[in-house]
Amino acid sequence: MQYRSSYDYRGLLSAYLSHKYTEGTTANNRLHFEGNVLYSYNTLVAVLYNDFLAITSHNCLSVTTNRQLKILKDTYDGTILYAKYIHPFIAEKVLDEYLHNVKHLINIHKRARKRSYKRQIRELLSTMKFISQKFNIPLHEKFYTLMLISEGLPDR
Repeated sequence: MQYRSSYDYRGLLSAYLSHKYTEGTTANNRLHFEGNVLYSYNTLVAVLYNDFLAITSHNCLSVTTNRQLKILKDTYDGTILYAKYIHPFIAEKVLDEYLHNVKHLINIHKRARKRSYKRQIRELLSTMKFISQKFNIPLHEKFYTLMLISEGLPDR
């Protein structure tokens, strides 16, 4: 069954998240889905898995695509994971990507000492725990080292 609308992104995204339709599209394929894969202007932007939503973490998305993803995030009430490799979802690659991001944020935090970096570090580390438990992947020893380092970071 197919869902069609003109420019109603909310309606299409609700249909996508509800699994009522196998495919759907807006005018000119600006936003469309096939099964559990969501495309914006024929670029893969999200994949809906059984108990989480994987959204692309590429920074070079258009203003319209970013708006579409904001509506998607506001509509979805489950766990959202951001990664470069979302289809197929390769947990090991995502964990490596997150580990790299945590190291980078710790280095920035040591110089800038902003609270927002510490919050981002904690969020990434907790997401890594979620992925490792969900996919039964043992975390690197580096993960636990970074966890200890992040706990010792000053709040300023």
